Amino acid sequence: MRFFVLFLGISAVACTAADTSDDTDTAVDTADANAECTTSGFEPGDVNGEINGNGWFLTAENVEGTGGVLIESWTNYGGPTTPGVYDLQGYNYQECGLCVLLGDDCVDGNCATIYYAHQGTVEILSADVSDNGSVSVALKDVVFTEVTISDDYVSTPVEDARTWCVDQELSGNFPDLPNAGDAMPDLTAPDQAGNEVSLSDFQGTMLTLLFNANDWCPYCVNESATSEALWQEMNAADDRYDVSYVQLLYDTVAPYEGAATQEDAAAWADEFGITYPVLHGDDIRTYFEASGLGAFPCYWIVDPLGEIRATECGQGSVTSDKVLSHFEAFLAENPDWTRE
Repeated sequence: MRFFVLFLGISAVACTAADTSDDTDTAVDTADANAECTTSGFEPGDVNGEINGNGWFLTAENVEGTGGVLIESWTNYGGPTTPGVYDLQGYNYQECGLCVLLGDDCVDGNCATIYYAHQGTVEILSADVSDNGSVSVALKDVVFTEVTISDDYVSTPVEDARTWCVDQELSGNFPDLPNAGDAMPDLTAPDQAGNEVSLSDFQGTMLTLLFNANDWCPYCVNESATSEALWQEMNAADDRYDVSYVQLLYDTVAPYEGAATQEDAAAWADEFGITYPVLHGDDIRTYFEASGLGAFPCYWIVDPLGEIRATECGQGSVTSDKVLSHFEAFLAENPDWTRE
């Protein structure tokens, strides 16, 4: 399963299965493209790093704020994490482990034109792929070609494609993200009935916190469809503790361009027979982005003292037995804890 992060409107955070079809190198002679670039150069403004369970990412916005370069290293697809020189080749965004894209004419994160790098090299000069770490890269003789990107992330050069050539060093820092062993950041947001709910309200229980998207993500749909039964099963598994279940619904229904509303959350809960809180609103998006997860569906398992015990991603990644095992580990570390 491959997950994609949000960048300049190129693609929404998504869940999809990887395709193993061959690259389709069409429409552009790379030698000619290198010699006759439509546009050359890139002046970076803000450069920011991001890491999550799928890899590391470096986003460089241009000084005008109208576009930017995105370097993605999908470590679960062979993307590099160590210094070295890595060749770029092929046009298929769906299959790359190290992917470099450029967005132009962007307004509010939506880019009118997308370019995909298919020639040149990325030299990773230094990489500390950890919280508070940093990465420094050099794009050398990189040729970007104008493409379209389909819903399943296949990129295809457009007819009479423009090209953009870049030689540039970029460096960015990775933020300090919540991880296992950290206190869960608190959040207050409305549920499907409009009631304000705080995550801290569930301290004293084993909290299963589901980060989920809407019906564009089939794995998210499946996870919601089984979540009520899973919650009941977890609560019945052991009478030494209570299990709380909360879902954070990221986006609204098609065209998926905004935060989930109360109407969305109520319809979602009704469709899947959910009785636990389904939280929604702009604060959910901010909370997800600060989590560093970058994928749906994902979970935090949080112990009775409010500490994140584990992050789990993917359909069916949380089970009653797994939550119980984290509770046993919690008890071993806190033998005097008692259920109130």
